[in-house]
Amino acid sequence: WCYVIPHQVVCFALGHDACATFQQRDDAISDLMCRLTGHGDRKVKDTMTCPIVVHIVDDDMDVLTSTAMLLKLLGHDVVSWSSPFDFLEKAALEKDHVVLLDLRMPDLDGLMVFRKLRTDEFNNAVILMTGHGDSALEAEALALGFSAILHKPFSEDELVAAIEGAKVTEPR
Repeated sequence: WCYVIPHQVVCFALGHDACATFQQRDDAISDLMCRLTGHGDRKVKDTMTCPIVVHIVDDDMDVLTSTAMLLKLLGHDVVSWSSPFDFLEKAALEKDHVVLLDLRMPDLDGLMVFRKLRTDEFNNAVILMTGHGDSALEAEALALGFSAILHKPFSEDELVAAIEGAKVTEPR
């Protein structure tokens, strides 16, 4: 599948002022883009109708940057945090914000950050990201109330499904 969001692609390439001119989807351009990139059939994703704010907390700059870019292209607002301490101290969380939280970070891991959020009565949907397969730890995370667990490297489809699931599932 090729995910195409034509007016967002144009906005990303040409800047915000071009957005107003390209609000309508152009199927011919979408089909051409998919064929040129070798991604096959076109599947249009419409996330612009319900953008959400996603906070990403990860000390790995490659994961942080690529995940933020993907979510922005999908129409979401993203706040990136490379330090869990900065996130806990400075994040302006609203109840409908979603948090993508890395498990293994120096000094303060994702479970500790999650517990601190709950202690401070933030009940946001939190998705755990991990590059380590530890079933006991994952069971603990789900029991604590994480909305989902994403295994790195995760696909776009996995990320979208986790975000969509987090939007409709009430935090525990």
